[in-house]
Amino acid sequence: MGASYIASTGWGIYGNILDDYLAHRKRARLTDSQQIFGFFRVFWRDLHERYSFVSDQRDDESPFGDLDASFLVVSARGIFSVACDMSVTSFDQYYAIGSGAPYALGAIHALYRPTASASQIARSACEAAMALDIYCGGEIVERSVRAR
Repeated sequence: MGASYIASTGWGIYGNILDDYLAHRKRARLTDSQQIFGFFRVFWRDLHERYSFVSDQRDDESPFGDLDASFLVVSARGIFSVACDMSVTSFDQYYAIGSGAPYALGAIHALYRPTASASQIARSACEAAMALDIYCGGEIVERSVRAR
């Protein structure tokens, strides 16, 4: 989306919904926590208005709605996680989402060196997650952004 990338984990239909939603929406800037939270706040509202098959997976114990998915937003200004409750967290060096995230983060932690290739570390982390988590798989597609 513009100069940022959005990845999702959870229900596979979110990829279709997000593609359709972004095709009909003016590009938003996603470079900081406030902008990202604002985008997902509007996305949450529009999910229920425009996609009638989306049900509210609300937990009776929580006062918040549940996206039932997590998102990773990467821009030149940082790495941001958007949790299912729409809370936005910023990370300085790396992060992972999805069922294999603990394995990927462990691999990144073990391999991370300031002089190491970010591309190779990320690829190795994905390979570790895919080897150790039965719900991970598929093709590794690499995208990069230049930090500011």
